[in-house]
Amino acid sequence: MIIGVDGNEANVEFPVGVSVYTLNLLNYFQSKSSKDIQFIIYLRQSPNTKLPRESEYFKYQVVRGKRLWLTVFLPLRLWMDKL
Repeated sequence: MIIGVDGNEANVEFPVGVSVYTLNLLNYFQSKSSKDIQFIIYLRQSPNTKLPRESEYFKYQVVRGKRLWLTVFLPLRLWMDKL
């Protein structure tokens, strides 16, 4: 199974509140990733150093687009990735 996640809330310089929660979720997902459960984390910008490291089954995908990212660019990328 491949799971796609919007990781933008965690990809901030100073995580607080929801950003901390999202960062903890990504750390958990990275620890549970395997051949059977793979994760693609979608971001607007390149991942910062606070995010978990990529692995074979836990990857980041940068989706460019400033306006309408959540309603146009991310859904288009998900459709292209067949998620």
